[in-house]
Amino acid sequence: MNETDICDTELVVTVLEALQEEMTADLADLEGRISAVPEGIWIAPAYGSGELEELRTARTALHSGLASIREVLVWIAWITEKDPEGETSIAAQPLPTELGFPIH
Repeated sequence: MNETDICDTELVVTVLEALQEEMTADLADLEGRISAVPEGIWIAPAYGSGELEELRTARTALHSGLASIREVLVWIAWITEKDPEGETSIAAQPLPTELGFPIH
């Protein structure tokens, strides 16, 4: 990877980590709002169930987004890791642009 790619990668990781922190804070706030729902709504879901379902849907979406961010951060770490000799990981090397031998 060249110097520009490393700077871009660091920027992407920084932005994803900031987004992850914000989404984690939003999830904590949402969990607080869900736990503040009166128990009667949990028992008799017909009353106020629309709001509760919206909160649950938002919680599911936040969990999904956080899982995706973690997956991308692990993928970035994997493709940018170096082997013991200091060479770029084979996964980070570009694919060849020309085939040496045609298939047909």
